[in-house]
Amino acid sequence: MRQNSTYASFRRGLRGLFGLLLLLGPLACWAQVPPGQGLVADSTELRVLRQFYQATGGEQWTASTHWPTTPAQWVAATLASAAAWQDVSVTGGDVTGLSLAANHLRGPFPACLTRLTGLSFLNLSGNQLSGLLPDLRPLQQLQYLIARDNQLTGPLPTGLGTLAGLNTLDLADNRLTGRLPGELGRCQGLRSLVLTNNQLSGPLPDSLALIPYLPYCYLGNNRFSGPLPTAYTKLLGSFFIVSGNALSGPIPAGLQAAYLYLSDNHFSGALPASYATSAVLEQLVIQGNDLTQLPAFTPKPGTGRLLLYFGQNLLAFDSFEPNQRTPGVSQDWSGSGLQRQAPADTLAPAPVTGAGAQLNGRIGGAHNHYQWQRQVGGQWVDMPGQTQPDLRWAAVTAADAGLYRTAVTNTGCRP
Repeated sequence: MRQNSTYASFRRGLRGLFGLLLLLGPLACWAQVPPGQGLVADSTELRVLRQFYQATGGEQWTASTHWPTTPAQWVAATLASAAAWQDVSVTGGDVTGLSLAANHLRGPFPACLTRLTGLSFLNLSGNQLSGLLPDLRPLQQLQYLIARDNQLTGPLPTGLGTLAGLNTLDLADNRLTGRLPGELGRCQGLRSLVLTNNQLSGPLPDSLALIPYLPYCYLGNNRFSGPLPTAYTKLLGSFFIVSGNALSGPIPAGLQAAYLYLSDNHFSGALPASYATSAVLEQLVIQGNDLTQLPAFTPKPGTGRLLLYFGQNLLAFDSFEPNQRTPGVSQDWSGSGLQRQAPADTLAPAPVTGAGAQLNGRIGGAHNHYQWQRQVGGQWVDMPGQTQPDLRWAAVTAADAGLYRTAVTNTGCRP
């Protein structure tokens, strides 16, 4: 009896389970994508395309050939017909590409596009899209995201580090803020990172150097600050651009890009000698910094393939002399830009009557000629006979108080 009771209970349990399976069966079938429709159901993709069209002012697009324009046309649309719509790509039963650049799209960036999980190419650049970028984690097939020249705001989208196949991220010329996420270093296939002309800030993450090959890294004209990570010497690429930020400290030795743009920051100290003999460097743009020393380049600037721009720094003649093509022959360096002037020295009356004073105007260079000047009536005037690197007073008086500077020339150099 106990066995029969157990067996009866078991059979009742089976019947209950079978009933549950029958109940769940239709739901499971409803959630599946019909055969031949790719990763996403056609009905879902068509619904998303309609939402996208309406949300971005499709009726005002510059070009919308073959896109439905009436409710009846949308009802009759199929994914097969969508393959013929302007700038829509359909592959393997899924929408895989949207390329509607410069097409007068407007409104908030359409988050509905993240439901097109087969999407690999998205180009919405040159439009009037605004607001935040959505979480991109659903778009695991995404390889190209191009939305430059819009009005996007807020931080870079969540989930970038999960996009293993991401090749190009171009969000230049927007109003993006916040930091560059370290998770980008997990995008091992990233080959083009273009974030120029935004308002991104904070330090640059070391993890970017984990990308094995990044030919195009454009981070210029933002608000990045702090040092340039020494880890970036492992970053292989063609273009590395961080001009127009607030980066500071020394320039790390051994950055390996062929085109290296570091201008208009606060880099200081000496430019490492590794750049003077680099076999890969073709353009080095370091103007507008606080650099104080250049190495001796081989070959000399202007004689090889290297284009060097180093104006608006704090360089002295000992940076020019080793790079003079023909010593003793006048060479015009003005093409590199004028050098920044150091602030004038201020001489206040000595606290003790009759005390001596001295100003030091010496700068680097073996062939320098000095002329001391004093500011009189808002104009700089040469001081007769004061042609030594130091300006001395045996006894300072109140009449000596003022601004002084040295005008330095160098034999054979004409900066």
